[in-house]
Amino acid sequence: MKKTNHESGSILLAVLLIVMVAVAVVGAAYMATTGQIRLTSRSADMDSLETTGEGVLDYAFGKWKDAMDSNGLMTATDANALVSGSNRPAVPARMQIVSLSITPVDANGVNSTDAVKTYDYKMSFVYTYVASVTLQTSGVGGLRTMTLRRNLVYTSVPPTRGMFFSEGDFELYKPAKMVIGGDVHTNASAHISTGTSSSNLTFLANSKVTYVGSYDNGIPAGGTAWSNSGTNYPPTYETSLASQVKKVPDIAGIGLGTAAEYNTTDSNPNNDGNRELIEPPVAGYPDPDSIAASRIYNNTGILINVSGPVDQTATLNVTNGAYTGGNISIKAQNGTTLTSAQATAIRNAVTNSVTTQVQTWVPNMVWVTSGHYTGSGSHKTWVDTSSWVDQGHYVTSNVVTQKTIYDKREVASVPITDLNLGSIVPTLNAATGFNGIVYMYDSGSSDQKAIRVTNGGVLPNAGLTIATEDGLYVQGDYNTGTTTNPNAVPSNASPAANASTTVSGYTTKSAALVGDSIMVLSNSWSDSNASSSVGSRNASNTTLNTALIGGYIQSTNGGSNGRSGYSGGMNNFPRFLESWSGDNMTFSGAFVSLYKSKQFTGSWDTGDIYVPPTRYWYFDTLLLSRVLPGIPATGGFVRGPLSRM
Repeated sequence: MKKTNHESGSILLAVLLIVMVAVAVVGAAYMATTGQIRLTSRSADMDSLETTGEGVLDYAFGKWKDAMDSNGLMTATDANALVSGSNRPAVPARMQIVSLSITPVDANGVNSTDAVKTYDYKMSFVYTYVASVTLQTSGVGGLRTMTLRRNLVYTSVPPTRGMFFSEGDFELYKPAKMVIGGDVHTNASAHISTGTSSSNLTFLANSKVTYVGSYDNGIPAGGTAWSNSGTNYPPTYETSLASQVKKVPDIAGIGLGTAAEYNTTDSNPNNDGNRELIEPPVAGYPDPDSIAASRIYNNTGILINVSGPVDQTATLNVTNGAYTGGNISIKAQNGTTLTSAQATAIRNAVTNSVTTQVQTWVPNMVWVTSGHYTGSGSHKTWVDTSSWVDQGHYVTSNVVTQKTIYDKREVASVPITDLNLGSIVPTLNAATGFNGIVYMYDSGSSDQKAIRVTNGGVLPNAGLTIATEDGLYVQGDYNTGTTTNPNAVPSNASPAANASTTVSGYTTKSAALVGDSIMVLSNSWSDSNASSSVGSRNASNTTLNTALIGGYIQSTNGGSNGRSGYSGGMNNFPRFLESWSGDNMTFSGAFVSLYKSKQFTGSWDTGDIYVPPTRYWYFDTLLLSRVLPGIPATGGFVRGPLSRM
């Protein structure tokens, strides 16, 4: 039957609808597929941008760190030049660096043209730069752009901001009962244990132990040869080991850029490591700028050099800015000026000569005629016995030599020069422009020499750092206000935890003693007993308020003079030479072990060397805010977390 036009139109409309639906379905499927492709492509592109951006910022960190190590703090212009033009790193194909910068910022994150010093909670200097990169790539759907940022942080850390700072291994092996209330850091490994029980060595909650190498409660080299009795216990951590003991990056150098200059394999003696801090530069060799800037010898306000027995009657002549004469030179520098009278006062406080009487025979040859006859009668013969006879006499004369001190640990008589500090405090207070640093050394021919500070109870008003490349002995109370009677210091009269370490009315000054090694002699020390048995070298209660910065002896399996080879640990960082049995050493400050001892290398032991004191030792929290004259900071570099803008 023939269809009507109406029916044909309905069929056509239905077909058209089916086709339209099919097209719509296909179109929707196409659109969904394309969207998914775009999303997938975008995700992959953004992941690639982020991975590449992180790599670019790591590259920027490396360039910045190397430049800071070598040249010090940088301006924005210098920092940006590190990653500009041909200095930019390569990136994958279809990707480009739109912008890349390194910019110093202030404490609020605002860009600055110069490095800005801020402070952390422990008064360290913190310098922050921001590295920023914007990357672009093309993909399905168009261009992708991403900006990433990362803080680059240099922290300048005073090594005196904690109780102990050690460049070598930090060792406490079965020490006498100790409570440690300040931070501990070692750029090497920490070996910490105790005998008797774990409570014999306690780290309070405010004491953090940070290390670079490893941490254990094991026995250091030479330890078993010293003592292998009893159980080796771990110490007690007041909060917990997990919260108080951390592995951290190296805190290196003696100032920004110094570590990058160190080289012990070349012929230059002026770049060998942290001990450059206390050494004069060796003439005829280059002195790297960063190391030269950290040398206390270069930064001192008053430079004292002795070259033999000091003659206090000699005239001081001014030569090249130095008062010189009688085997001593006193030079003011770095803004300090000294009058002739002030230089003479300093010279008169320096003693190192010994006068002894010597009987010298003065000959006087006289011809004495004599003889006799032999035989008898007419056969007598004259025998002439005439001869020259010395009829001289003895003449008494004075011979001046340099004074020595016998050191039982070194098993040697050491040439020593004394500085009576109390007698020159008025001079230092009055010296125009004095920066608080005295560097003193003995340039004599001996390989082992020492400076000794005496009468150091009262320091100059602005504080004082005394430094030397030689060994440094400190005798008696230091920075306590003591003038004549040590018992005026409560920590000496009635030693106890938290006893006052100063006489009434005295405020401690910023203080540091720096040398090849630090030897502490009590208020009762006598040179005349130095070579006697330890029972004849009896100490008395003594108090020190100062940072001690010196060298260490590394533990070995076998030491000199038949000793164990164990270093003695950080508890014996200040070296003792007396019997402190029943006596107390009270200390408030910080111990900083920055380099190996070069002159005083005798192995540690007790025996006839010393009997340990009762130790009342505290970290001086004033060191968190005090600046110690001439003491440069160590430093560490940190990459902050990655942030996506």
